[in-house]
Amino acid sequence: ASSNPPNPPFSRMGYTSDYGISRNYCNIVNITDIFSVIGTMPGDLVFCYVYDLWNNEQLGIYRTENFGISWIESNSGLPDISLNAISIDKLFNLYVFIDGEIYKLNKTNFIWEYFAEYNLNNITYVTYNKNNHFIVINNNKIFISTDGIKWYPSIEGLENVNIKIVESDSLGYFYAAGSGGRIYKTLTPHLINQLPSAPELSYPI
Repeated sequence: ASSNPPNPPFSRMGYTSDYGISRNYCNIVNITDIFSVIGTMPGDLVFCYVYDLWNNEQLGIYRTENFGISWIESNSGLPDISLNAISIDKLFNLYVFIDGEIYKLNKTNFIWEYFAEYNLNNITYVTYNKNNHFIVINNNKIFISTDGIKWYPSIEGLENVNIKIVESDSLGYFYAAGSGGRIYKTLTPHLINQLPSAPELSYPI
C-alpha cells in the first residue's frame, strides 16, 4: 500500500475580497489538514483550528498574517490542544475553553494566558452580546456571564428545547435555534438588562 496520504477534496480554504466575484486559495499546513475557521482580527490576522485527517489528530490553533501563504502554530501557553470551544468577542479578544478553564490570547506576543475557571461541563457554542458578556450553550441550554466565572441560566420559555445556536442582533434581541427546526426570539433584550437576574447570597453559607 502507498504511504502517501490521499488528496481530500476539502483540504483547501479560500477567501474573496470582491464579494465572491473572484476567489483566492490559501496554502495548508499539511496535505490532509482540514480547517475550522475561528475568525478574523484587525491586521489581516486569521485564526483557524486545524485537524490532521491523515494522522487522525488535532494540531490546535494556527494563524496566518498573509492570507494563508504561511501558517504559524499558535498553541503556546495552552495546557492542551483538545479544546472544548473557541470564540472571538466584540473587541477581537480570542478565548479558548479547556476542561473548566478559559484562556485568553495575548495579542502582543500570541501567548495564551489563564483568564478564568468556569463550572460548566459541556460548552459547545460561544457568542457575546453588545456589552461583551459571555453567552454560551452548555448541555443544550443557554448560560450567561459577565466575567467568565459566575454563570447564570437563561432558559425561561426554552425549558424543553435543545438549543444549538444563539446570536443577538444590533438592538440586543437574541435568536436561538433549536434542534427541532424552530427559531426563538427574546421578547425584550433581557439578557443585557437583567444580568445577573437575582442577587446571590454570600453569607451565611
